[in-house]
Amino acid sequence: MLTTLTTYLLQHKQVAIPGIGSFELKHQPATLDFASRLILPPSKTVVFDQHDSVNDQQIAFMSEAMNMGSSEVSQQLQALGQQLKQAISQKAFEWNGIGRLEEGATGIVFQSLLQNKLTSVEAHKVMRENVSHTVTVGDKEMQSNEAAELLHEETRSSYLMIIVWILIALALLFIGYLFYVKGFSPLSSGSQQKFGYIGSSLSDVC
Repeated sequence: MLTTLTTYLLQHKQVAIPGIGSFELKHQPATLDFASRLILPPSKTVVFDQHDSVNDQQIAFMSEAMNMGSSEVSQQLQALGQQLKQAISQKAFEWNGIGRLEEGATGIVFQSLLQNKLTSVEAHKVMRENVSHTVTVGDKEMQSNEAAELLHEETRSSYLMIIVWILIALALLFIGYLFYVKGFSPLSSGSQQKFGYIGSSLSDVC
């Protein structure tokens, strides 16, 4: 019967034994161990719960696999649960390929023994230089290196325009400073001297 229970667990991911508990098969995805620089492979583990309710699907599966009636399967499951509970009270029981059951302070303790056939692999960071790929800029497609050059040129042009405007602003400030220091008159000094000369000449005539 344990063989049938193992088959049902592997196919339906969960099985229950009356008086013992339920067992759930869980998949763990591959993970990256940064500290050890390892890629841990995907794995499976069996999780134990003391909830021992047997569903109708399990009974129907076992009834067909063992060529028995549903009531007979239920009775044998109950008997198996009692036998396992009694055996566990004396020493640890190992369910071949699934896990180890033993009696603990708060009830039955389960340790998964499901083996993972995949091994860890080393993880190395690969730095690739000058790798180009197609990107979309606006409504055009171009290589990533071309897009980077275009962005660099646009950035450079923007900096040049900023410098030009700064120079223009400084020039305007300098001109304004000169007007403020020397003053501004519609008559230059040369014009004032000319008008003075004309005035003195008229006085001599008179």
